[in-house]
Amino acid sequence: MNKTNIFKSCTRLIVVLISLTLISCTKEPDSIGLDVQPPSDRLGTNFTDTTHIIAYSIREDSIVTSALSQNVVGWINDPYFGTMSAGFATQFNLPSRDVHFEYNPVLDSVVLVISYRGFYGDTTAGVNFKVYELSNDLFDDSTYYQFSSYPTYGKPINYNSSLYYTTQISTPVISATDTTGAQFRIRLSNRWGQAKIFDKSGQPEIAGNDAFKAYFKGLFITADDARGLGHLVYLGINKSTTSGVYFYYHNDTDTAQTFRLLVEDDCARVNQFNHRNYSNACAQVRNQVINKDTLLGANQLYLQPGGGINTYIKFPTLRDQFKNRRVIINRAELVITNLIPN
Repeated sequence: MNKTNIFKSCTRLIVVLISLTLISCTKEPDSIGLDVQPPSDRLGTNFTDTTHIIAYSIREDSIVTSALSQNVVGWINDPYFGTMSAGFATQFNLPSRDVHFEYNPVLDSVVLVISYRGFYGDTTAGVNFKVYELSNDLFDDSTYYQFSSYPTYGKPINYNSSLYYTTQISTPVISATDTTGAQFRIRLSNRWGQAKIFDKSGQPEIAGNDAFKAYFKGLFITADDARGLGHLVYLGINKSTTSGVYFYYHNDTDTAQTFRLLVEDDCARVNQFNHRNYSNACAQVRNQVINKDTLLGANQLYLQPGGGINTYIKFPTLRDQFKNRRVIINRAELVITNLIPN
């Protein structure tokens, strides 16, 4: 099983062991001058590791997921948090204006290619990735959240939508002319590629980016299921020299040609995270987070990224503890320990 610590907090429960350390000085003060300093002006040192704390876990309200530096897609079956899926929608640009495919082009294959940036989970546990064509516009100047929805035309456009993919993040891609880093690659339907792009050769729909984005809204890449734990992958699609949708074809004059749709700065990119209301999370998580039994926070607390679970922490007596006192706090520490070891 391959695992990474990039998304470690996704499946970690934490029990809070509080050590609030209030120290005015960690070194012995220099004795020079003490004999001439009035006692009332001298600083004393104190230490305490006891304070009152209120803590409990809550659902994340909303996080902005548009224009992220990386995008996340995948499916996780977690024994505590239940099922979480991640997907993202993106627009594409043309590589040039006034696109023409000449000399009797024949489309051989269409492949979605995105560079890997990382992963979380068991990369040997297959994930059923699906790709859909968006039916509604995206806007690069709009704000989107983890729960935003992205309507599609319904059926996936995968060449084979029943496949489960493992991730080989350390395996380079070797072609006849080049070697590149590991890539997220999903073959798409030739019929879709022919109708959407090649049949529009020389037409206004692929004459420029504005017209193209109005015609082709973009793609939504998501996950529909996973075996075992499943996994998430972190992808770098924006301004990548290798990422995009590749159309491999030949014509009467050339046996191998490539046309690529690009993702650039003016292309909207938005991530979605679906926690399914924690319907299959464990009872401890549901009682504290969904049923809002905050007293359970005295025993266990939870953190989950992707717009999932946060922990609220309050020190209700801290202000009174130093009321009417002149103090300098040199250091204060909140120590949090994983309930489940690495």
